[in-house]
Amino acid sequence: MKELTGRPFAVNLNLFPALRPIDNDLYVDAILEEGGVGIVETSGSRPPTALLARLKEAGIKLMHKCTSVHHAVIARRWVTTP
Repeated sequence: MKELTGRPFAVNLNLFPALRPIDNDLYVDAILEEGGVGIVETSGSRPPTALLARLKEAGIKLMHKCTSVHHAVIARRWVTTP
């Protein structure tokens, strides 16, 4: 992506349960180390507070994909809480 644009871009971080658990901190490490990511969209389960904090500290905007207004209202608290 960085070769295709000089502008920030978004990535999706899937938090759905998996048969083989995934260490999402490794994905966050890559997002922060590589740079260029301006937005992280999460989907699935509630993002861990520490994971959100790392992304927020880096100035990355957060959003969570939801299937209903009810879930969106709840998710809004996750991504906007300092």
